[in-house]
Amino acid sequence: MKSSNIPYFFLLLLPFFITACHSNKTEKANKTTALTKADISETTVKNWTIQDAQKTAEAKFAQYLPKILKDHDGALEVQQTYIGDFTGDNIPDVAIYFSMSPVDGNAPLAPGIVLYKNTGKEVEVIGGYEPGYLFSADTISNGKVYIVKEEYNEDDAMCCPSVKSRQVLNIDGNQVTASDVNQNQP
Repeated sequence: MKSSNIPYFFLLLLPFFITACHSNKTEKANKTTALTKADISETTVKNWTIQDAQKTAEAKFAQYLPKILKDHDGALEVQQTYIGDFTGDNIPDVAIYFSMSPVDGNAPLAPGIVLYKNTGKEVEVIGGYEPGYLFSADTISNGKVYIVKEEYNEDDAMCCPSVKSRQVLNIDGNQVTASDVNQNQP
């Protein structure tokens, strides 16, 4: 008789064991999820902002600038940073325009522009544009980088080229070229 009561007794306790085991598994699963979320929040890096991209691009440019100046025997005159999406991925990219003057002179040296793709985590150099003529950076608009080509008229002083034409930079891989802007483009 006692042997038949033992299984019955276990049958009576079975729902309690099932409930206890199930709630324990749920509790463990919730703890694991909570720990995973905590671990993720502790290891997640801060959100990458356009300011981060700009600072990183400017720091990379500052590292490369001495080589540029040495190659041209020049001194930095102007450095301007432009922000806008020119890679078509809806993430604002960074362009750094620079102009130089000769170390021993006052005639302007041909300027350049360096284009940095913003990946959302880092900036990568796409390429640079140093065409050998004077230009100034204009805008980044509608996914394009615009510049103003500056040429001398025969009566112009060395400081002040008066013939100006708007151009757009074309990016193909790491090659950057310029072409004239059609009259109907912004």
